[in-house]
Amino acid sequence: MAGGGFTTNAGGNNFEAKITPIVIISCIMAATGGLMFGYDVGVSGGVTAMPPFLKKFFPAVYRKTVLEKGLDSNYCKYNNQGLQLFTSSLYLAGLTATFFASYTTRMLGRRLTMLIAGFFFIAGVIFNAAAQNLAMLIIFQQFTGINAIMFYAPVLFNTLGFKNDASLYSAVITGAVNVLSTIVSIYSVDKVGRRVLLLEAGVQMFLSQVVIAIILGFKVTDHSDNLSKGYAIFVVILVCTFVSAFAWSIGPLGWLISSEIYPLETRSAGQSVTVCVNLLFTFVIAQAFLSMLCHFKFGIFLFFSGWVFIMSIFVFFLVPETKNIPIEEMIERVWKQHWFWRRFIEDEYDNEKITKADYQL
Repeated sequence: MAGGGFTTNAGGNNFEAKITPIVIISCIMAATGGLMFGYDVGVSGGVTAMPPFLKKFFPAVYRKTVLEKGLDSNYCKYNNQGLQLFTSSLYLAGLTATFFASYTTRMLGRRLTMLIAGFFFIAGVIFNAAAQNLAMLIIFQQFTGINAIMFYAPVLFNTLGFKNDASLYSAVITGAVNVLSTIVSIYSVDKVGRRVLLLEAGVQMFLSQVVIAIILGFKVTDHSDNLSKGYAIFVVILVCTFVSAFAWSIGPLGWLISSEIYPLETRSAGQSVTVCVNLLFTFVIAQAFLSMLCHFKFGIFLFFSGWVFIMSIFVFFLVPETKNIPIEEMIERVWKQHWFWRRFIEDEYDNEKITKADYQL
């Protein structure tokens, strides 16, 4: 960046662009969408550990966590399908909307689609604020385990022996780490590349989850909590280590890479499929997390660490580097050069050449 602008390279040509007020406003509006989404996630996770909220909307959980404290397993006291549905309903609604996103953006345009979405968001806020029962409310309102940790952080820290206020503070800490670590990705993604960030974070997430599982396995049993203050703080640090790695890797890059690999002709549909798959598995994990915590206990972190390991293997062998590659050159410079994916691109390309040759004959 120099002189109030920046230079981009596309197709071998340099284009200088200036940062104008409309660019800044557009970026703020785009960021606000993510802010509102993240705010919903934070609120949904935060209130699940509040006794007044549980007493009004989830009395069964309130009885197990407050009135009958110590009688149920530390890992099972929040196990409730209604509570899981409350948290995961946000993603179920988003999943449903993705089926229409490609059609509406193509037929109505991006601007009108966002306006319509804004009205739906406002209506949802009104329903949430006026909610008097679970039905109105529903109307750690991905497999690394990040959404489970972000949703149900207060629940998780209560399980570890933190008190209610401390658990909310811990959730705020993880949220702050998430935001600050994303800045690392902003400044490094075009310098070190996508693959380096993904692979480094994979190791960091894997190790932090394994260590958390080991600590919980030895220190937290079903009906007793032997977690000292020192161990509790260490677990919070490990959770923050995991969150930070996610925030500068698969968190933002999962959206960035998917926006770079699709051809312009199929980008709208491709992005809709990406969001659909993301929300589908987010819903599945959010809906199942508390039950998994009850049955797997500390092993739930080993479960997620296993998926992180698989993700890292996939990235190492199958995800190409897309740094500084213009979209219009992605096929020629990336896919046709990749050791695995080029066989599919070359077959399609060869068939196209044969068809043209036959036509000329």
